[in-house]
Amino acid sequence: GEIDAFFPALDVLIEKDKAATEPMYIKEDFAFTRTGDPEIKSIKELEGKKVGITAGYPYVKELTTNPNITIEVGPDDVANIQKLSKGRIDVFVVEEKTGLKALEQSAVGNVTYPKGSPLSQQKVYIAFQANETGKVQAEKFSKALQEMQQDGTFGKIMSAAK
Repeated sequence: GEIDAFFPALDVLIEKDKAATEPMYIKEDFAFTRTGDPEIKSIKELEGKKVGITAGYPYVKELTTNPNITIEVGPDDVANIQKLSKGRIDVFVVEEKTGLKALEQSAVGNVTYPKGSPLSQQKVYIAFQANETGKVQAEKFSKALQEMQQDGTFGKIMSAAK
């Protein structure tokens, strides 16, 4: 009850009622592995493995609460890519764009991922208070976002953010 809205909002981050805009984009997480290891395309395939995730990122509960997956939290994406490359973790779960950026920054050559086969997808939106004012604001923001998507403004903003 202390803020009117926040972004990025994902269902995994919000346990109480909210008024939400239409999704702005879909966050897709992928399983990065060492080249030559089997590609992983489902959370079930992570069972029995040591899986790196990055502190502060929202992951689906099917991953974070599975007792058959050993989770190792790293400080940042580059550190996780390096741990994966050296065999200190079996898999690194990360959003595609940030994973590819970390791969580039780490300059390792033995890491890959199954492009086009995300482990999970989460809707990302702006969350408002679950009251009448919040509902009105969510509707207004959704309408403005739709207009920005139609005229190309939203695409330009998202491209600049990558």
